[in-house]
Amino acid sequence: DGKQYECKAVMPESTFARIYQEMINFCKWHGNFDPRTMGTVPNVGLMAQKAEEYGSHDKTFEIAEAGVANITDVETGEVLLTQNVEQGDIWRMCQVKDAPIRDWVKLAVTRARNSGMPAVFWLDPYRPHENEVIKNLEKALEFIKHVRQMGCKISLDDFGKGLTSFSYLKNIEYDFIKIDGQFIKEINKDKINKAIISSIVSIAEITEKQTIAEHIESEESLNQISALGVNFFQGNYFSSPHQITKLIE
Repeated sequence: DGKQYECKAVMPESTFARIYQEMINFCKWHGNFDPRTMGTVPNVGLMAQKAEEYGSHDKTFEIAEAGVANITDVETGEVLLTQNVEQGDIWRMCQVKDAPIRDWVKLAVTRARNSGMPAVFWLDPYRPHENEVIKNLEKALEFIKHVRQMGCKISLDDFGKGLTSFSYLKNIEYDFIKIDGQFIKEINKDKINKAIISSIVSIAEITEKQTIAEHIESEESLNQISALGVNFFQGNYFSSPHQITKLIE
C-alpha cells in the first residue's frame, strides 16, 4: 500500500526465503545473534565479474503495467516461462555462464585457504540458475572435478529426494552420501525406507565412500541406523544446533 512499516526481517526474494526462515527460527530458539562471538561465514563471489554468474544485471527492471510476462525463445518462438505481474513489480531474470562460475569457485577456494576456513558449495535446486547447473550433468561433473582438484570434499546432500538419483552414484566423483532425513524419520513406518537406506549404504561400501544419516532424534533411531552400516550421524539426539563459537568454548 506504499506505507512504511517497522519490521524485523525482509525477504529479498522468494528463493532466499527458506534460508532466512531458518535464521529466524534459530533466533527464536536461541536468542539474538551476538556479532562479537558468532563468527563469520563469508558469502563469496556474488559480485565477481559484476555478478555475471547470475547474468541478472541487464535483466532486472520494473514492470510498467499489470498483465502477463512471457519469456520466449527468440529462435523457436517457444514460450519458456509465463508469469502474472502487477505494475511496479521488480522483474529479475538470470542465466548461468561458465567462465564467471569458474572464477567464483576459484575465488571462494582461494579465500578459504588464505583464511583457514572451510569452503562449502551449495547448489540449491529451488534457485533457478543453480537448478540449471544441477540439471546439466556434464557441467556439474566439470564443477565437481574442479573443486576436488582444489582439495574440497564433495557431499551429495539429501540423497534420495528430489533431483538426486542412484544414477548419480555412477557418474559423480563424491566423498560422502548424506541420506535424506525423511527416510530416517520414517524408517519404522515403511519397510521400503529401510531398504532404501540399506541400498545406499551398500553402494557406498562398494565404491569405498562414506554415508551420513540426518535426523537422528533418539537412541533407538541411532541403533537402528547404525546397524545398517551408516558411518556418520547428525541430529538432536547428539545436540541441538549451536553457534560455532559456543562449541569452541
